[in-house]
Parts: sequence; C-alpha cells; structure tokens
Amino acid sequence: MKETYKEYKKRRGTIFDKLKKLYELNKENTNKSNDNLMKFLYDEGMLWNAVEKLKKNKGAATFGPTNNKDRKSIEIDGLNLGQIKRLSEELREETFKWSPTRRIEVPKKNNKRRPLGIFSFEDRIVQEGIRTILNAIYEPTFSGNNNHGFRPRLSSETALELLKRNRKGKTHAIEGDIKKAYEGINHNILMKILKKKINDKKFLRIIEEGLKCGIEKNRKIYNSITVVPQGSICSPILFNIYMNEFDEAIKTIIEEIFTRLNESRDSRKSSSTMNKEYKILKSRSDEMNKKIRERLKQESPFIKTLLKSHKKIRWKLKRKKAIDYGKRTLEYFYLRYADDWIIITNGNVRVCEEIKIRISTWIKEELKLELEQSKTRITNMEKDPIKFLGFSIMTPINTRIGTIEKKIGIRTTRRTNLGPRIGPDYERIIERLIERKFVNEKRQPIQVSRMVDYKPFEIVTQFNLIIRGLFGYYYQSIDQKSRLNRLYYLIKYSCYKTLAARYKSSIRKVISRHGPNMEIREKKIQVNFPSYGKLMSEFGKRTIKRWKEIDRLLTKSVLKIDEKTHLELDPFSPKINLRTGYKLEKQCLVCGAEATSNNRLETHHVNEIKNKTVRGFSEIM
Repeated sequence: MKETYKEYKKRRGTIFDKLKKLYELNKENTNKSNDNLMKFLYDEGMLWNAVEKLKKNKGAATFGPTNNKDRKSIEIDGLNLGQIKRLSEELREETFKWSPTRRIEVPKKNNKRRPLGIFSFEDRIVQEGIRTILNAIYEPTFSGNNNHGFRPRLSSETALELLKRNRKGKTHAIEGDIKKAYEGINHNILMKILKKKINDKKFLRIIEEGLKCGIEKNRKIYNSITVVPQGSICSPILFNIYMNEFDEAIKTIIEEIFTRLNESRDSRKSSSTMNKEYKILKSRSDEMNKKIRERLKQESPFIKTLLKSHKKIRWKLKRKKAIDYGKRTLEYFYLRYADDWIIITNGNVRVCEEIKIRISTWIKEELKLELEQSKTRITNMEKDPIKFLGFSIMTPINTRIGTIEKKIGIRTTRRTNLGPRIGPDYERIIERLIERKFVNEKRQPIQVSRMVDYKPFEIVTQFNLIIRGLFGYYYQSIDQKSRLNRLYYLIKYSCYKTLAARYKSSIRKVISRHGPNMEIREKKIQVNFPSYGKLMSEFGKRTIKRWKEIDRLLTKSVLKIDEKTHLELDPFSPKINLRTGYKLEKQCLVCGAEATSNNRLETHHVNEIKNKTVRGFSEIM
C-alpha cells in the first residue's frame, strides 16, 4: 500500500509519545531495566526525525569512509522515503552494518592534533536515533549529580551558577584532568555499564558493533578495544554514561573520608568553631569599644589614646582567621563538564592529597583510565587561582575591615569568607587574541591585517561579533563585571587601528569621520561598535532574565521533559523542516509523480552560497 508523505507525517508523532513515557518511567525509577528498545530505533518516524536534525548541520554533506563504495548507503543529497524504509527494515531484520570510521586529525593548541571521526550519513542517522533513546533512559539518572557537559538545558553557565551556590568557605581545590579521556574508554566496561539499565540484547549489540566497527586511516582499517570517536553523535552521551560511574565514585570516596575525619573532629572540638586567638582579640576589641562609647559621652581627653589602641587591635584581628578550620565540619563540592572536573573544599592540603590518591586508584582500577598527574593539581585558592571552562577562580584573602562611626561610638565590621570569586581567565583570552593577531606580544591592540581589505561596515561587524561573543560567554558568570573593561578596550582599539589601516589614516581621523562608536551607513546597512555602557546595560538585563531560567532549572531535582526554554526545546518533539516537508508534499516538476514510500522521488541538499566575509564569533576567534 502506498503511503504519501502527508499520511506518513501524521503517524510519526506516536513514537515520541512513547519516548516521553520511557523518560517518565526512568524518572520514577532510576534503577529501571529497559527492554524492547529496537522498536524505537527502527521506527521510520525516529529515523526521519534524525534526518531533519542532521540536515541542519553544516557537515551534513561531508563524505564518509572511502571503503564504503560497494554498499548502497544513504546520502543527504538524493534522499527519498524508500531509502528510510530500507534502513528501517535493515535495523528490524538485524542486517544493518556499520561503516568503518574515517579518522582525520585537526590541529589544537601547543602544536598537538586531535583525532576526529567522520561517519557516513546513514551511520549518523542511526547514531542520532541511539542518542535520543539513551537520552530518555539516562537523563533522569544524570539529573542527580553535578555533570553539566553535553546535556539538555545545561551549560557552562548552569555549572558556574551551581558553583557560586556552593562555594562559601571553600579554600582548596583539586583540578582534575583525565589522560586521553575519549580515547581511553574501554568498550567492555562501557557495555557492562549499559547492561545495568538496558536489557535489550539487540539494541546493545548494535551499539557494540558501532564501537568496534574499526577506524579507517590512510585507507587501511584498524580495530581497537578502546576509543569512543570524537565526532560521533553518540560519543557525548556514551562518555557521560561511562563517567557517571566516576561521578558516583567521587561522592562515595569523599563522603567516606569526610565522615571519618568529621567524627574525629567532633570528639575533640568545643561547641564553638571560632579561633581561640581571634576570640580573645575580639573580646578585647568589644570591651575597648564599650569604653570608647562611654568616653565619647563624657567627652574625655583620653579618647585619642583609646582610639589608637583600638586601631591596633583591629589590625591584629584582620590578620587572624575567625574560624578554626581544624574544628569546622568538612564540606566539598564536585563539578564536571565533559572531561574537565574540579573539587572545592574547606579541607586542607593533606585532606586533598588523600582524596586525589583514592580517586587516582579508583579510576585506574575500575574504568581503566588515568589522571594526568602533571595537570591534576591541588591548589590553595587563597594563593593561586584555578582555571575551569575559561574562567579564573580564586578566594580573596584581603578581607577589609570597615569602620562605622556613630555619635555614640565606633563599630568595626569584617567581611566573611564568601568563597572563591569567578573572573575571566585573562591569560587564556590574551593568548588567543595574540594568536589571532588582535593583540601583539606586549599585549597592546594592533590592526588585524587580514581584515584591512574588507569593507568598513564588514570590519565593524566582525569586531561587533567578537565583543558580543566575549560578553555573552563571560558576563553571566563572573562576579565583578567591570573586569571585562580591559578586554573591551583591546577589541575596540584593534577595530580603530584596522579601520585606520583601511583608510590609510589615523585613529583620530577615524573617530572624526565615524564617531567614537564607529557608526557606518552603507545603503540600507547601518552598523556600529557598541559603547561599554550599552553592552553593560544590554547584558545586565539579559542576565536577570537568564538567571531566572537557570534558577528554575537548578532548583528542580529532575528536569521536566515538557518544559521549554530557549536553552533547548523538548528533545522528544517531532521537528519537521518546513522547507523539506513542503518539497516532499509537492509533485515532481519533471514527471508529476507524488512522493510515496514506493517511488524514488528525491530531495537534494543544496548548500547555499553565502557571503563568507562576515562570519560567526567562533570562526573569527
């Protein structure tokens, strides 16, 4: 029986209702054993939804392995309903075969190269289906821990907001780095982990075959028992499933250590955790403050002597810690984003050393991974900052003493330890600006030679994207917003100098011609470089709105699947590309045939020719 695209489109939503149900069942019971999952994977609605998602990707038309020419593989260009039907039948009958992964190496900093897997379009369709199913099963499990990488609605912003909420009193940190994290994933261990929640042998088999399909390098096929290829659609979710064991182990290890140490502290600590020396000085200061108030009422001539003595005591107080950390209950906070992780605690270096040794032993024995010892550091955040996701995190120690003068006396106030403060990682940003030739080795703005031949409005547009990209990433999460001032200056003056080189004139003449914000009009196009005040105001308003969204997410123990924010729409809603749908509903312009599952009416993926002068932030930087 022939089925038109319109009829097909009506029934395709059913599979996503079932996926929602699967999600809800796993949310209610995180230990649920899931079976009969292949029916989701070979459903044509699932496969076509994967196509719609993949078509939006710039690399959709990238060629897969070269050793796949003898097989009738689906490609994005020339796609038809019959091909999707054939793929569905292959998955149902277990005749589907993965193609080897074509491996290329892309450059990264420090003159190193990162391996990247390139897959056939047909394999990517199946990978997207697997990812959607695994996401429904494991997302409720992930929601209970502090993993924010490659998850719906979570990002670096939510990670740092959670860090802010748990930072008070923390002085030491363990910065973690895993050696060759993606390349070290053991397939056998990963499959054992998957079997804990998945009881469908066919579904597990297709995942295992995908992991062991081989790697094509220089037209030769190599097999490996490790590696989850970067570039695979499934690799982020599979990596998170693997590392979820690590997340749970961190919690168990630290709580075991802290329970033992806290019990030991409880047996010898007094009712107060205040430092003894600080307590004595505080008592003397309070007593002297009382005398000062009395003398002020009497207008005594000895008031100056008392004030001088009181000042000395205040400065001694400033140099003493109010809390005796040997008596305080130990606390910690753990956070992971992909393969980067940190632990912050109010424990000392010896406590951190014990945690690090236990973690290093566990990950080597249980997951067959190793910590990069040179990069896994223990840091006293009162002395040195830690670096995480492009941010610099440090606990300030210059706690000022404020003096409040009143008619009846003087009261001193002391700022408590609010924990680590978050700021931009200047070193990393400046290195990038030097690498991209916006700044010279002396860290001064320079003209960008590669942009000198651009039209003036294109130059300003490029720099506009850069400054907005920097503000967009850092403004939400840093504590002191004014720390972006220096970056604003560097980008703006680099723009001035690039325009000056374009006109073969000076910065003074550029400002005279276009104004301090470089307003440029060309036909219907008007661009300018935003003022610092405008950016602060714009991103300030955006931050308030964004913070409310993040707060709503972080205050829920488990994310609701039907909640929609601009972070990510419902992952189980059928998404139909209107342009593609419209074409398949039309008749063929040549023969007048209508698209059905039995004929070969095709859609073609045509890359739009664009003006590549003006690009996005990530391309420029």
